[in-house]
Amino acid sequence: MPDQRDLGTMARGRTLAEFQREFPDEARCAAFLFARRWPEGFVCPGCGERRAVALKSRPRLYECLDCGRQTSLTAGTVMHRSKLPLTTWFWAAHMMATHSNGMSARQLEDQLGVTPTRPLGC
Repeated sequence: MPDQRDLGTMARGRTLAEFQREFPDEARCAAFLFARRWPEGFVCPGCGERRAVALKSRPRLYECLDCGRQTSLTAGTVMHRSKLPLTTWFWAAHMMATHSNGMSARQLEDQLGVTPTRPLGC
């Protein structure tokens, strides 16, 4: 499990190049989220125990070795159940935080090369 001392911060004011060096891949983004979610190490939300294993078959999912509960690294966030890579989410957050006037959904769509999904019922 990641060591929080090795992880950077998502401070405003860094360039996109600096940000991409800090968070170049899924593993680095996941390590950042893990350290923020569980700064003292994994804690099962079901039983409170600290023993877990990362499931190799399902990225970002941890299973408690005491009660068997599976917990997603992104549970309770806007990233939960998303098919987008964590790097895309992180870049979107960086762009939103560093653009002084904010950024429209259309601008994010264009910059990240993603397409919106239709809301249910449309």
